[in-house]
Amino acid sequence: MPFDLVRAATRLRDCHAQSVEFRHALLDLLFATGAAVSEQAVALEYGDALCIRAAGPAAPSMERPLLLIAIDLVPPQAGSAEVRDKTPPKWPAGLATLGGASVALGWLTALHALVRSPAQRPWQALYVRGPALGTAPFVTSLLEGLAEHADLVQLAPSLAVEAAALEPLDVVAMRLTRSRNVWRFPSCDHTWAVSGHLPWGDGLPSLRALIAGLGDDVAWTLHDLVLYPSDISRVSAILRTSSDARPDQRALEVSPLEDAPRLLFPVNDALAALAELSGRLDAHWRHALERPLAAHVLPDGLRLTACLDARGGRDVLPDRAAALSLECRRESLSVAPPPEVRGFALTPADILGPVPAGVAGAGVALWRLPALAADAELDGLSRALQQAV
Repeated sequence: MPFDLVRAATRLRDCHAQSVEFRHALLDLLFATGAAVSEQAVALEYGDALCIRAAGPAAPSMERPLLLIAIDLVPPQAGSAEVRDKTPPKWPAGLATLGGASVALGWLTALHALVRSPAQRPWQALYVRGPALGTAPFVTSLLEGLAEHADLVQLAPSLAVEAAALEPLDVVAMRLTRSRNVWRFPSCDHTWAVSGHLPWGDGLPSLRALIAGLGDDVAWTLHDLVLYPSDISRVSAILRTSSDARPDQRALEVSPLEDAPRLLFPVNDALAALAELSGRLDAHWRHALERPLAAHVLPDGLRLTACLDARGGRDVLPDRAAALSLECRRESLSVAPPPEVRGFALTPADILGPVPAGVAGAGVALWRLPALAADAELDGLSRALQQAV
């Protein structure tokens, strides 16, 4: 049964950042279409992955089934209790095709075209939402055996800005862990709240510059560090110093905290270990570690998530960095676009962006959709897709 595309898109766009509300809204919509619906949820190490599958009528047909899939990757720190900013995490502009409301709305528009189509060709439409690390293998397992008997098409939106590069990227999750949380704190009687909204990649360098500007004679400890991507990179931390002089760094806001909470687990050692580690690795690793995508304090160390050029950074990492243990996991984040790329309702402002990993094999096609920044683009896209399906 056809549905009101613009109204459905508005509802999904409004609740996309809240995963539970979004799931309920999407399932309500799918049940109203009358299409067969199934749901699969998997608990992965770095978050939960969800696959919602809609299918058309199983009428006999001589045509090969059409299998559409859209992958909506959740950026690091999404849903974290430590994120104090009300702005939800989202991929930087140059990586926006990896996940976000535009991915979900593109899939919704394709579903709208399929439901309205009078053709009897069998079809399935898969929407997969999951963490940046772990979802690609999950998608690969979902598609095992399916692509051999169907025409497999991956849906991806376009970028609204020029991407720096379309080379394949890997995502790296790194955990620095101390063996004992026993500290001899320096005498730091002054507490400062540090925050900033900076271009992607500038968060940690700006924080290091702030600390370097304190001078060698000022003792300090850094606590509650949170760094995550949104339209711009957002960073917050609490800095304690032995000097009452306000730390100064043009890119960051610094304000005194009179009633500071009890602060534990400083990350001085983790920052020093990162600097020591990057000095031992090649330029690809250095760039990734100096400008991470996200950082998050743990009770026993620091967790870091970074993007790395898939062609480089092949150094074998040690199991220790300075005095901390090092654990690292790396897997594919994006892949080069397949040879067969077909555009729908595109304008000159729509730019090809990174393609989420997980869909591979001969004969896979990519349908590139508009950036879908506004709902006005939906009707034209639906008409273009309906001709294709």
